[in-house]
Amino acid sequence: MGAPVRVLVAKVGLDGADRGATVVARVLRDAGHEVIFSAIGQTPAMVAEAAAREAVEVVVVTMPNELADYLAAMLQHELAHLGVAPRIVVAGLVVRHAEPGLRAAGVATLSAAPKVAEICASVEPHVCAAA
Repeated sequence: MGAPVRVLVAKVGLDGADRGATVVARVLRDAGHEVIFSAIGQTPAMVAEAAAREAVEVVVVTMPNELADYLAAMLQHELAHLGVAPRIVVAGLVVRHAEPGLRAAGVATLSAAPKVAEICASVEPHVCAAA
C-alpha cells in the first residue's frame, strides 16, 4: 500500500440510503486510509465545509443518482469558494448520462457494487491494485 490518504466519505441528500457510503468507508479504512465519515443528509456546502475543516485529500460522496451531476457541480463550487481542492469521487448508481459530464468536470466515479480494488484505486490509483 502507498501512503495513507485522508478521506471524507459523505452521503449527500435525504434519501436515507447510506449502505454504499458505509461500505466504501470500511473498505478504505481497512486498506489503511484515514476515513472521516459524515452523517447522512448532507448538503454540498456541508460536505465542503467538513472537507476544508478536516483537510482531506479526497471526498467520496454518494448521492441520489438523478442529481449526481448537479450536486457534484455544487460541491466543486463550494470547495472552490473555500479555497480547497480535494479530489472528488462520486460513488453509487451514477446514471449513464451523468457520467461523461462528471468525468469532464474532473470528478471520478465508482459504479454500483465496485470491487475492493476499484474503491481503493478511486482514492489512490496505486493502492490495493492487487486486491
